Amino acid sequence: MEELAGSQIDFAEHFRDHIFSRWIPSAIDPVHGGFHQNYSEDWTELPDRTRSLVYLCRMIWLAAVGGHQEAVEHGCKTLWEQFWDNDYGGFVWEIGLDDTVVESEKHLYGQAFAVFALARAGKLADANWAFQWFDLHARDPLYGGYVETLWSNGDQKVTGEGTDALGTPYGLKSMNAHLHLLEALTELGHALPDQRVIGALNEVFDVFRKWLAFPDGRLLYYATQDYRSASEVDSYGHAMEAAFLLVEAAEVLDLAVEETWAQAKTIVDRTLSVAWDHDHGGLFYEGEFGKPPHNCDKIWWAQAESFNVLRLMAERFGSPYTNFCDRQWRFISDHIIDHEHKGWRPIVLADGSPISGSIKSDAWTEGYHQGRATLQQD
Repeated sequence: MEELAGSQIDFAEHFRDHIFSRWIPSAIDPVHGGFHQNYSEDWTELPDRTRSLVYLCRMIWLAAVGGHQEAVEHGCKTLWEQFWDNDYGGFVWEIGLDDTVVESEKHLYGQAFAVFALARAGKLADANWAFQWFDLHARDPLYGGYVETLWSNGDQKVTGEGTDALGTPYGLKSMNAHLHLLEALTELGHALPDQRVIGALNEVFDVFRKWLAFPDGRLLYYATQDYRSASEVDSYGHAMEAAFLLVEAAEVLDLAVEETWAQAKTIVDRTLSVAWDHDHGGLFYEGEFGKPPHNCDKIWWAQAESFNVLRLMAERFGSPYTNFCDRQWRFISDHIIDHEHKGWRPIVLADGSPISGSIKSDAWTEGYHQGRATLQQD
């Protein structure tokens, strides 16, 4: 096999220097709980006004994979004491620094990340408890999968004007939320192969392979409750991420493994054909089916997910993925990684030009995607 991209890179060192140590332990907040969210381009602390469930869970995950038990315990304490709803159950989406609830919506995406973080942290009983709560309240008994938005009391919210906390129009299901539910159930099912957990993982895996993934490699981003197409959004980074997570799920289930590898390969091939930047390297951000990309910026998490799955494909299939993987890492190293201040730039222009004043951390920007991508290579 050809030499893989980054084979001379010490990814464990990169993880420590550019990812883990940027947040842990300095972001631990002993006053308000959880972790500080907002940091500038040079890692100057910026004021927080609220705290996000997703950010907290991703930080717990980062602390767990980095082996910082104090940060893990601190994060889990905050999760249960400040985000768990003691009246109705479930984790709220956002709180203020004074512990007041800013957004009480119970979203599947946030519940999934809580399960994912708790499972990776070794808190299996807690992870299972959190899973059973949303499995009871959010499961769709009619069409399969899960309703994504719940009222604060746990009732399903399937109608209404506007969009939910994730930006999904009410009444629709999203590939993004189900993707991270697949990830969470894979993590929990690997550590705790309980019948109910494995059954839920099998169902979401089936929903993905049958309804959200087209035979030609496209992924349905928004769907109706019965999985009819509800948008033409083509999210390239999510497609690459899905290819990796589908393979992981198949291997935990020990189900349709070879077929899933073939499906993942089709997803990657199709995404490269429409979203790869042949001039500069890297993956464009977003488009619509049948049209050229309309957002050609290079977003850090999409580049991380692209590198992760391309290296996976290169290890299994060789060329041409080895070349794509090499170019993807070169783009990341040359343009996304900030060699002066350390860390990963969240966004650069299509040609790799940095955007002055970009933050390094906020409610949606942390070390999860790039952490996973680099740890997978070590």
